[in-house]
Amino acid sequence: MTEDVLRPPDQQPLLTYVADKELDAITFVRSYMQFRFDDATLTVYNSPAVETPDGVATEGMSGYADRLRGLIGQKIVGATERDDHGLELVFAGGSVIRISPNPSLPEVALLQVGDGSVWAVW
Repeated sequence: MTEDVLRPPDQQPLLTYVADKELDAITFVRSYMQFRFDDATLTVYNSPAVETPDGVATEGMSGYADRLRGLIGQKIVGATERDDHGLELVFAGGSVIRISPNPSLPEVALLQVGDGSVWAVW
């Protein structure tokens, strides 16, 4: 384990909960987004960037929501969590969702699994 991990040492890595799961749904809420994977929900508090073969898009750019929605049904093949980059979700098709830390927010994301008895905060 490297020193630049955001989560406390007793939390499992993000990849443990989302590996090989398909993105089932994305919910856009006023101040956050939720990504649903089977029995896990990742709530992100800073709008992520999405990198697809068409390039990188951020909130406010034309086609941003469409690029995110285009990831529904794709499988997660990798996930990283680092202080300097935040969280990254890598999809089987090569697309990446990057959730960067925001200095004005205390948390980057919250993951809830199943009935909520398993959760992690970054």
